[in-house]
Amino acid sequence: MDLGVLQKKIAKLEQQVCRIEFDTARGRKTGTGFLVGPNLVLTNYHVVEELAIDSSHVDNVKLRFDFKTTDEQGTSRTINKGNEYLGWTR
Repeated sequence: MDLGVLQKKIAKLEQQVCRIEFDTARGRKTGTGFLVGPNLVLTNYHVVEELAIDSSHVDNVKLRFDFKTTDEQGTSRTINKGNEYLGWTR
């Protein structure tokens, strides 16, 4: 496969990845989601488990697309805060 073609495909897929974040009584929760439809994000249960148990925090769920930091865990310097969307529909 042509490396240029592969880089373009990876760049397109990267746009579908988002950071999921919301505040709870125990602090800020974050995780990763993947855009799988025009308005549908897929994530792992452990990311939203607390929302399934206690839905009082659903109004502050945010999805950040194009979020970038200097490390993989998101604990270092933020390069791009991303585009923020409200992320929970009841």
